[in-house]
Amino acid sequence: DSLEHVLKTKKLEGKELSKVYDGLMYGYQQTDGEKSVHYARLAIDLAEKHHFLNALFNSWRMLGMQAYGKCIYDSAQHCFDHALKAVKEMEGDKRYTQEDLDDNYSSLYGTLGNLYNIQGQLHLALDYYQKALPIFKKHGWKESESILYYNVGELYLELDNRKAAEKNYQNALKARQQTGDSLMVCRPYSGLAMTALNAGEYKKALDYAQKSIVYFQNHADEEL
Repeated sequence: DSLEHVLKTKKLEGKELSKVYDGLMYGYQQTDGEKSVHYARLAIDLAEKHHFLNALFNSWRMLGMQAYGKCIYDSAQHCFDHALKAVKEMEGDKRYTQEDLDDNYSSLYGTLGNLYNIQGQLHLALDYYQKALPIFKKHGWKESESILYYNVGELYLELDNRKAAEKNYQNALKARQQTGDSLMVCRPYSGLAMTALNAGEYKKALDYAQKSIVYFQNHADEEL
């Protein structure tokens, strides 16, 4: 509301206006998808006018995420393609650092992996997850690394590749234990429980499940 008040009471232009649009599209991401899309489109128009490539990337990715959330996957793909075009244009532009590029590429690769994963295009999903992983490792982004490993573990579980699933769940645990985030520690344990269960290793499955359930019992307001 405060940013919308700023829009109504101040005459903003260029980068200042772009920052307000960015704040509003992210601010409304979870609470009001239509407003988030509205401000993302305004941000795109402004970014194209002033050649704000990073803002253009963020806005197209946001539109893609909103479409993804509504299961409109062809529209999501269209938006992510525009986001990819924007980040490619950032290469060689002195306004942006290599970390800016890495951040954008890795987030987009992870998002595309999720998009293909949910559509059952599992090998394409793997390709994009594998593109994101070296960037996460390069910068020590352990939280993102753990989430990616967990997603890959889920993918291999669906492919009935138990060994690969188990390996990725274990990697997710190693990365997450360095961050101290208990939620993402319990999810890989749930995955490991499933891999053991599918292999008929019932005691091991129970051990993993008991490690996972401790978190859920203590955080009933967060998870079903």
